[in-house]
Amino acid sequence: MTTDEAPSDTSYFAYKLIPPRPDFATTREADEDAITADHIAYWTEHLNRGIAVAFGPVADPSGIYGLAIIKATPAQAQALADNDPAIQSGLCRNELHPMPGAIVRPGPPEPRPETTVEAGAPPAAIDDAEPRTRLSNEQFQALRATAKAYTAVILHPGPNQHSDDAAAIIYRHGMRNICLHLDGTLPIVCPTTDNSHFSGLGVFAANPDHVATIMDADPAIQAGVLTYELHPIRSFPGSTLPG
Repeated sequence: MTTDEAPSDTSYFAYKLIPPRPDFATTREADEDAITADHIAYWTEHLNRGIAVAFGPVADPSGIYGLAIIKATPAQAQALADNDPAIQSGLCRNELHPMPGAIVRPGPPEPRPETTVEAGAPPAAIDDAEPRTRLSNEQFQALRATAKAYTAVILHPGPNQHSDDAAAIIYRHGMRNICLHLDGTLPIVCPTTDNSHFSGLGVFAANPDHVATIMDADPAIQAGVLTYELHPIRSFPGSTLPG
């Protein structure tokens, strides 16, 4: 980083590596293979350091070329481009272009500091009411577009919840849910731990019609120990509960 560049100068750049001929990927000579290996090692190092966000070949029908997305200051990005072994050797030529409107998936939030709250303190004293992560409008729109359709199931006690065999039926119901979870059909399964009219909830990776078929075969539903309602929902693929 040069002395007149601050960390806030960091932005994204598209780096294009142009090989000497369109069929370069299938016609490389031994010395060109060696340079290519050095090129890959060079960008892998910067990928591991978090400077290169992604890199690899682009299968353009008119001729393959290399592409990297760089997160760096302008001077750092230019130095990366200039020091690529494929450029230093004179084998390839390159182009470097800024991406001023880049929308990037945000990384994990910074760990929250431990907060000590005195017993009986009013809710306003707990500094946890607002999220620590901040998104631009563009980032929010991009993330929202990744949401997929799922089905939520809400369970309630049924008319036969106190029958003599209810405990055994609930046991079978729970085992069945775990099997569905391990199958990937029921990614989220949450039985409740209180005695309210709300017995549990689940999120199915299936449409409501399919989920209705699954639920109608549930032993607790068939026995009237539980009842259910379905709701189509949207959520983000890969969502998990913290361990």
